[in-house]
Amino acid sequence: MIIVADIECMGSQNLILYVKHVAKKNMNLNNRERCMVCFEDPEDGFELTKHHISYFPEFVCFVHFKCHEAIHHRVDINQDMSIIKNDILIQYGDGDSRRFYSEIKE
Repeated sequence: MIIVADIECMGSQNLILYVKHVAKKNMNLNNRERCMVCFEDPEDGFELTKHHISYFPEFVCFVHFKCHEAIHHRVDINQDMSIIKNDILIQYGDGDSRRFYSEIKE
């Protein structure tokens, strides 16, 4: 199994392939112990936020709140932003989140 420390060393092309591989297996990309964007541990007293990479099928990773903002607003927070710039962490269409959460409520 690949861990986040290994992912950190991947080039962006290999990272894209890894994300697609994990998505096919319907797994989480990482766990709540290290952020998928900046590869840092959670801040004291805070948990990492769940970010949906895809809603159908559901595919998530865990990130800091500030990193979650960076994903959605394309804000640079570290030197290598290839994971954000290449839209690796957003693989869903308009309306997917509304559909997903409305189905959960039913």
